[in-house]
Amino acid sequence: MKTMFAPLWQKRDQSPDHLINVTIRYVETNRFFLRLLVENSLQSMFLQAIQSGITELTKNEPTDYSEFRKAFIAGGLTQAIIQWIYEPQNVKSTEFSEMLSEMIKTLQEKLLRSLGYV
Repeated sequence: MKTMFAPLWQKRDQSPDHLINVTIRYVETNRFFLRLLVENSLQSMFLQAIQSGITELTKNEPTDYSEFRKAFIAGGLTQAIIQWIYEPQNVKSTEFSEMLSEMIKTLQEKLLRSLGYV
């Protein structure tokens, strides 16, 4: 799981879109492995990897409640991905990435606005 975010740290692009794209590429490549994790109640390993990525991505943001936000986004992202890997392939990875990006951007904008940062 540590290799999952290696491409993210190697690039200057640390945007949420990039995080999601890296994650979805990892999921596509390792779908069988992730299904085994879930089937053996080990999805917390995947969740922890996503939380680590979010921590790195948001370390310079001036926002309160960062631990709650990280838990909220990582939990939602993890559950959405788990749902997606068990769904028939009727949602393409690019479509799924775009959908996740839009959801996270909307949540982030609303949170920052509510905290007075925007």
